This record gives sequence, structure tokens and C-alpha cells, in this order.
Amino acid sequence: MLKKNIIIAVVVAGVLFTLGALMLHRAPVALSPEVDSPALLSPEVDSPTVSEKISIKIGEKILLVDLKNTPSSRAQGLSGRESLSPDEGMLFVFETPGRYPFWMKDMNFSIDIIWLDENLNIVHIKEGATPLSYPATFVSETDGKYVLETVSGFSRKNNIEVGDKLEFLP
Repeated sequence: MLKKNIIIAVVVAGVLFTLGALMLHRAPVALSPEVDSPALLSPEVDSPTVSEKISIKIGEKILLVDLKNTPSSRAQGLSGRESLSPDEGMLFVFETPGRYPFWMKDMNFSIDIIWLDENLNIVHIKEGATPLSYPATFVSETDGKYVLETVSGFSRKNNIEVGDKLEFLP
């Protein structure tokens, strides 16, 4: 029985490793062509440290955001950073719309998490996600293609609501 359990564990580990390797070697994600956005803003290399900064407008607020559109850059996110200024954010771009959960692993500060659909309309907001919430995850009940992370309190301070639209700036 023990030998059978070991074999099953080795097979499962091999399958999971293969799936993980395949995910890391996927092509970087472009911003949706349906919206008025820059063409392809993805880095040449899938690295958690490669990042492109772009300007966006949400509500009446302009933010400079780090674009995260590859598997490893999305996995890294804001983990380990010491802070985020009120004029900064991080924008996660996914290949297809879906329900993407976020957690506060290795986070040092609280954030607002804003999910947007493929047309850049806000579909869900989680205000004040704290590092103490880990390992809980936060997810939108509506499919999203983009997720914006900002400092905690950003949504309330700037009157950001579900239905508002994000806009890419030149």
C-alpha cells in the first residue's frame, strides 16, 4: 500500500511540475484589442523583475502603473515591496476573462484590488485587503481580464465605483 501511495504521489508531482512549466513558457499577454490601448506591452522575457510602466486614468485620477502580463510577473505582483505611493499602482493583464483570485502573500501593506472586464469597466472592488488576511483569497463574482492594485483607501478617496471605466493614456 505504501509503495502504491508513493507511486501516485510521484506521478501527481510530475503532472503538476509539467503543467507549471508549460504555464511559465506561455507567450506574454497583449492588452485587449477591443479597447483603445497600446499595442503589445509585454516584455521579451517572462521574468518577475521585468516591468513596463504605463499611465492610466481611472475616475478623475491618473496613475503610473507597473504592467504585469506574464505568469511570473503576475505571480510576483507587489509581494515583498515596502510601499506604493498614492499615484502608483500595478495592473495585471490576463489572456482571457475569468475569475482570478488574489491573495496577500508576502505583502507589507494593505491595498485595494479592482477587477475590470475586457472593456476596462470595473466589475468588482475589494477595499482594504490586509497582509493579515493571508492565506484567504479575494475574487470577483464577475469575470475580469484586468486587475488593478492600488494603495488601500484609493477607491473610497477617489469615488471609484463598479461601472467606472479605466482608460489608457498616451
